[in-house]
Amino acid sequence: MLPTYHRHTTPTSSPARPSLDGLQSRKGSPLRPLTDASPTRHTSWAGGVKAPSPLRKVRRSLHFSQRESTGCSALESALCLTGVLCILVFLVLYDFDTAFSDSRRKPEAQQLRQPTATKLPWRGSNISAYPDDEYAHHWEGKRCERSTGSDGVLPRVLVVGVHKGGSTALFQYLSAHGSVRPSYCKEAHFFDWKYNILKRDFGLGPNDEPSEGQMNRIRTAYRSFFRPQDPDQPPFVSIEGTPSYFHTKEVPPRVKRLLPDTQVVVAMRNPVDRAISHFMGQKAREFKGFRSCNAWFDEYAVLVKRCDKLRPVELGLGGPPKLPLDSKTAAAWDAYTDCILEGDNPVARGLYAPQLYNWLRSYSPGQLYVMQSENLFAEPVDEMQRLTSWLGMRTHFKHEQEEFQVVGSHHMQRFNARFLKTNMGKKDSVFAKSVDCNKDHINTFYKKYEEDMFDLLTAYFPREVTRWKRWSEMDSPGVGSGSAAHKALQDAGVVPKVTVTKSSQRRR
Repeated sequence: MLPTYHRHTTPTSSPARPSLDGLQSRKGSPLRPLTDASPTRHTSWAGGVKAPSPLRKVRRSLHFSQRESTGCSALESALCLTGVLCILVFLVLYDFDTAFSDSRRKPEAQQLRQPTATKLPWRGSNISAYPDDEYAHHWEGKRCERSTGSDGVLPRVLVVGVHKGGSTALFQYLSAHGSVRPSYCKEAHFFDWKYNILKRDFGLGPNDEPSEGQMNRIRTAYRSFFRPQDPDQPPFVSIEGTPSYFHTKEVPPRVKRLLPDTQVVVAMRNPVDRAISHFMGQKAREFKGFRSCNAWFDEYAVLVKRCDKLRPVELGLGGPPKLPLDSKTAAAWDAYTDCILEGDNPVARGLYAPQLYNWLRSYSPGQLYVMQSENLFAEPVDEMQRLTSWLGMRTHFKHEQEEFQVVGSHHMQRFNARFLKTNMGKKDSVFAKSVDCNKDHINTFYKKYEEDMFDLLTAYFPREVTRWKRWSEMDSPGVGSGSAAHKALQDAGVVPKVTVTKSSQRRR
């Protein structure tokens, strides 16, 4: 077996080992075999070379690679340079908002917190913005259009709101009816996002109205959101539900022109609970720049107060308006409504009077049905019986009413899965900040605007106002102590426990 050689500056020889005279390395220096006294040799001669240890193999391979690297250095340098260039090109072509989202959110959050702008700088600040915005692209990805051709049945019922006010539960309660066929997906956003896209495709501006021929194309596009009628089956009622319709100024005249005989349903929730729920749901996406729920609410409440000088009550026109409205009263309500609906202010969504009046400018009171979400949550069977009677439909069968409990249970499971799993034990979570909201302060803010709502209800909906309860006098368990959200926070360890109920123990 040949001996192992090691490069050394001074040649040595041993009578027991072969001579290395005349042998040179690549560098031109003489070679010598490793001796027992060599500091780099950990094996001994015993009739040959002893098998090296694993550590020795690694060290020798590294030494050999360093010695042989001179011939590959140029190639390796070229490969490394090519890799670096590829990485740089990838980063340039990649979306930096996604790649460096954490480092770029601060300027966006600071922009959201500028209350001096006339229009709020986030989505919906101008619903007729052209050409199209990121939310139009988001809508295009929902794939709500599934029907081929123009045989879809147009809706007879629209659930238009309110956002975070129980519109999803109401939509699913109606969908449980055997004679109802819902749209392919809830929140189709046809009359706000899709309508703007179609107008852009027609070459129309934000203030231009489509012609009759263009309206036929819009109607055909809207039919693709709904199921066709099977001639062998009894006729059914199509419904659609998008909460943003209620607070979008341009939607009512569009719906009136396309669906003049449709029936509009809106469920209104306590604005205090609605606002806190809105903050909880959109905190991670739109309101990340705010320290807490209170800071968020106060920031946008300032923008709402700018319209106070246009309130009819401030102009001496308080109280229920007399119908039909005289020119002075109508002009006051028009100016106040346009001011509130300018921009997509989340706090302004709790001012239901101007939003309801915006629909009353296009539809008669007989085509609008208003209900309190609290009554729907407490007595879903009774409320749905009143609604189906108003719609001219039969009441839900017994097995259909059982779906009401399934829907409620499903929403609670989604609540636990979506929020508790991501906020378990986090003291600075969205839930902890929502519980810290000053509900008394928010209730005081909305109390004076609730009077405007009662004035409209008294004038336009005298039958509904008899069953209406004032939210300011209601001990609503929406988000505060005693609510499902508060109990879930106690189970998660975010809020200190005071009492533990059996339902919370089952959820744990």
